Amino acid sequence: MNTHDIETVLRSFLTGDGYIAADDIPAICAALEAARGDGWQPIETAPNEAWFLVHSDRGWIGLARRSDPDYAPDEGWFEDEHTEFLDPAWLTHWRPLPAPPAIDRARGKSGKEAIND
Repeated sequence: MNTHDIETVLRSFLTGDGYIAADDIPAICAALEAARGDGWQPIETAPNEAWFLVHSDRGWIGLARRSDPDYAPDEGWFEDEHTEFLDPAWLTHWRPLPAPPAIDRARGKSGKEAIND
């Protein structure tokens, strides 16, 4: 179910002209969770080839990526920056890493000064 379909289903439901099928509820919930605006998304939607932040059901937040299936204890596991495996059952959400700050902005410089001054 794509974003347009979800919007159409929700609009028809809210106006009383439609219904939400039970099969559509997980996709709608995932879309609403992703649209919360804070960047956290369900762990099931985490990318395969990138580092990202993860949140666990125990309140832990850390850096992780999906594990190489050839080395992980089981399918779908993650690993942290220390190559320690993370059980996917512990993880609830992920979010992309923020862009690094521009070095000149971080140093309060206009970008025209020499780096060594």
